[in-house]
Amino acid sequence: MMQRFTIFIFLILLVGCSGSKKYYRMGSQLSEAGLHREASERYMEALRRNRNNVQAQIALRQDGQRVLDHHLQEFYLAHTSADHTKAVREFELASRYNEMVRRFGVSLSFPENYRPMFMESEEIYLRGLYIEAQDLIDDGRFAEAENILKEISRLREDYGTVQELRDLAYLEPRYQEALTAMQEESFRKAYFLFADIMARDPNYKDSRRMRELARERGIFTVGVLPFENRTNVSNIEQLILARLIADINGMNDPFLRLIDRTNTDRIIAEQRLSLEGVIDQRTAVMAGEMMGAKALLKATVIEARESEGRLQRENRKGFLGTPVNVTDPQTGAVVSQMQYNRVFYQHFTRENEVVVHVQYQLVSTATGEILLSDVIEMRRTDRAEYSRFEGDHRHLFAGVWENQKRPSPNDRMYNSPRAKRELNAMLQASDKVESVPNLRSQIVRDLSARMSQQLQSFNPER
Repeated sequence: MMQRFTIFIFLILLVGCSGSKKYYRMGSQLSEAGLHREASERYMEALRRNRNNVQAQIALRQDGQRVLDHHLQEFYLAHTSADHTKAVREFELASRYNEMVRRFGVSLSFPENYRPMFMESEEIYLRGLYIEAQDLIDDGRFAEAENILKEISRLREDYGTVQELRDLAYLEPRYQEALTAMQEESFRKAYFLFADIMARDPNYKDSRRMRELARERGIFTVGVLPFENRTNVSNIEQLILARLIADINGMNDPFLRLIDRTNTDRIIAEQRLSLEGVIDQRTAVMAGEMMGAKALLKATVIEARESEGRLQRENRKGFLGTPVNVTDPQTGAVVSQMQYNRVFYQHFTRENEVVVHVQYQLVSTATGEILLSDVIEMRRTDRAEYSRFEGDHRHLFAGVWENQKRPSPNDRMYNSPRAKRELNAMLQASDKVESVPNLRSQIVRDLSARMSQQLQSFNPER
């Protein structure tokens, strides 16, 4: 076993070395053609496959130096001709290339006398960018300014007041957009823009005060009417209503606010609002004025069924193996073999089900218009299916037989591994089934979650 493992490792190393040599030969051909950058890339690939390829190291030092010298020459020419943008770019390319080659254990010659020239070009380049960014900010061209300021930060994070200018370029257009949203009465949009501003600078101008003003003006008050139940499942509407109110209040949504339930019930009682008919425009406006609500929420449970299934029991046929000792007639030896008897085992099924359909409407108290409506249908079932056998079921197999006491040519025992696994799974399956009250609670939870999410997503300002 150890010998095979050693051979396996040897083959892996052989393949790696072979690939390294191939890339070295490719690099040599490219170098002869004067393509030194492409050649150096092949040498680096050769060294990635085999760091001990000395030929590739030597070749990379030669061709890599040519590539580096080219960048440095381009840098020098750009610097002396006052093309400082190109000078910075070429010096960065040279530095990155030198570092990349160094990772393969090859050192190139990078004269230090180039660095003072780079620092001079960099300073001039940054000064020009800085002035350009300031002019763009003055002209209100914030996005262009932000891109330039990012470039300055990339080269030197602490240059001038670049961070303050970057904040200004990011924050001011959002601040102006938020003010415009306030004027257009898009208070939710304004709120989140001010919140975005405060996440970067909590004290930027009057964003804190304006965010609170946007929240106050954007509050959407909803009066919740008692839910109607048109089914025989009692109190299901009360469970849904109570859960919905709790879920909405738990969202801590800055805009969605429910009218106090006590006041709602009192107003409904005083005005005798119809719970069976459709809320018309006059009723909605009147109730809205008295509640201080911008919309009324009404809902009806239009279908509800709860089914607690009876336990169904079925006697199924099978074969139970029992080991017995028999004497071999030829050798006289006593051997053990399996004798199968025809038996019954029990198979059980039980299913509980709860179904609830709810129709709801959100009605404007200003116009009587239906702002939001939906019919939500929920169904939850749980089914238990299992088998049981009184006795040792290790040698029990499913099957069919005609007579329990007498064998028949038509008897069949399902003793394949798959059939045995399926029977064992049924014998070990749980007999527990989710109760109807628990299924009802799940539906109430999911119904409320769907309704509360839809109400929260509704934006009356659109």
